Amino acid sequence: DWLTASPANSINAFCKYCKNEIKTHKRDLQVHAQAKKHKNLVKEQIENATTPKITLFAKKTISEKRKIAEMKLATFVAEHCSINSIDHLGFIVMNLDSKFEFLKYIKLHRTKCTSLMKNVIAPCMLADLVNDIGDEFYSAIVDESTAVDTKKLLCIMIRYFSKAKEKVVTSFYRLIEIETADAESLFQVFTNQLKNDNLKLENLGIGVDGANVMVGEHNSFSSKLKFIIPHLVTVKCLYGKKPKKIAKLSGTRWLARNEAIKTILSQWDHFKLVAEKERCYTAEQLYEMYNDEDNRVYLIFLSSVLSKVTALNKDVDEAITEWNLLHTKLVLALMSLPFSNASVERIFSIINIIKDKLRNRMSVETADTILRIRSNLPNGCIAFEPTEDMLNKFNSETMYSSNFVEEILDSFIEC
Repeated sequence: DWLTASPANSINAFCKYCKNEIKTHKRDLQVHAQAKKHKNLVKEQIENATTPKITLFAKKTISEKRKIAEMKLATFVAEHCSINSIDHLGFIVMNLDSKFEFLKYIKLHRTKCTSLMKNVIAPCMLADLVNDIGDEFYSAIVDESTAVDTKKLLCIMIRYFSKAKEKVVTSFYRLIEIETADAESLFQVFTNQLKNDNLKLENLGIGVDGANVMVGEHNSFSSKLKFIIPHLVTVKCLYGKKPKKIAKLSGTRWLARNEAIKTILSQWDHFKLVAEKERCYTAEQLYEMYNDEDNRVYLIFLSSVLSKVTALNKDVDEAITEWNLLHTKLVLALMSLPFSNASVERIFSIINIIKDKLRNRMSVETADTILRIRSNLPNGCIAFEPTEDMLNKFNSETMYSSNFVEEILDSFIEC
């Protein structure tokens, strides 16, 4: 099977293995067949023919329906229950209905579920958040706490104007483990994380609690940020320390006082004479007031000031275009400033639920993943739909590319 006709001419023969032309003489053909080079090439060809093709070992591509089903199951677990639950839930779903072909091929256990959440779903959600912020102004609401396993955690929420949602939103950003909770450590960890995610420090505003390490005048977290960002806006959010009700409002609008003062000054002498003739407690009080010239001088001064303020207020009320003079970026920047640190306190409450005394060995990375998925499910796991980027990343190279052994160990000791 190694001999064939020469493609160049019909006189010579051609060796398919050696790629050489041979004269069509019996002696020449026998010599070529016994040549060492020819025998080696024939041997290689036979060995290659018996070697299984690599396509026999390649895994079949997972269908898109199966990918979507497994990612929805992973988000359900992240929102509602322990990762260990997926070991049984996967079997139940797989045996639900034989009419749906893709269900019986679902293979999702705690190792794969953890990897799917850590390496596919959560990174895509984080990338969407960073891309949505872009070059716009944003505020980071920062707080630190200690978990049940005594690890110190830094939680960061981000408030910004979302172009995708067309409104100002407050979203979970990062949960980071820190060695110490001093100002220098918080500053280094915080700024390095923003730089790694390509978020501009010059567009930053921060919201912190009243702890000295956060807002102290010297060597605090905010003062260190202020040193590298001179225009930084720091909002001290003190939850629980404000009045529980609205204070009583003034019974008289302050702009109406101008007219009242004008009336009193124009009829000062008349009021003074009436108060002098009347004989009652109120009249005596009014007489003392009208008889004091200091009061009259004070009202004259106040009247001149209130006249200008009232005129300015009327101009602003009548000029609708005044609001449009404010730059859009300024308005969005002001709206992006935090007004409370309640959002970051809610995150710590969720951490106390998902990382309790029974699951105290859960890694910070896994907790960060669960928090990110939960915060990006405003309508729950039922409304979750995997994005195109998630479907593309759903492959073994992405899911098990790094620290595969640690992933397996984590699946047994976490949750």
